Amino acid sequence: MNVRANLPRIAPQCQTDAPRTSVILVHGMLASHRSMRPIADSLSGVGMHVTSWRYSTLIHSIRDHADRLARVVLRHLADRDVETLHFVGHSMGCIILRQTLLRFRLSGARFVMLAPPNGGSRLTRLPSGPLARWFPPFAELAEHRDSLVNRLPSPTGLEVGVVAARWDRVVELEATRLRCPHDHLVVSATHQRLPGHEEAVRQVQHFLLHGCFDRPAVTRRRAA
Repeated sequence: MNVRANLPRIAPQCQTDAPRTSVILVHGMLASHRSMRPIADSLSGVGMHVTSWRYSTLIHSIRDHADRLARVVLRHLADRDVETLHFVGHSMGCIILRQTLLRFRLSGARFVMLAPPNGGSRLTRLPSGPLARWFPPFAELAEHRDSLVNRLPSPTGLEVGVVAARWDRVVELEATRLRCPHDHLVVSATHQRLPGHEEAVRQVQHFLLHGCFDRPAVTRRRAA
């Protein structure tokens, strides 16, 4: 993907000897960038340049987070050393990325979602009462059709893969799916442990390298 066309003029960053593939990682609610370290290490190991974005998960809305993240995306797109830009999110991080990427046209980019609440999160069924206004993401991730997440347009111009957790108590399996073409894989893990699960990490790397999940390997592992 050539990302240099039709971009705003921003001061270039330091030059390197060769174009690189960059990946932006976004962690989930009540987690930190450290939760994405196994994925970061895996991608760095195959020569990708990784940025693990940090944010406070509860006190700002998804739209506010997306505004901040958009500036990070712009810096990557303006960097002449970046030839390819991909994205990996976990849980709410996937929805922040979806909201962010609405403002960009990134044909050829790849986006892996880990346990995404694309249809809302079952955590939002818990009564929040007057505390709701202090935690905007709970309303935005609600399961009803008028919530922010259920009104988000489907990603376009991206190759999308979804890794769902088989034992997920935060997001229903069906709620991880999108209303647009995407590769979908279920891994035997819990919601919280998915970013560090060996098979999930390996599948993220495979999707970003090849644009699909490694299904023959999954079949072999189940048969072993």
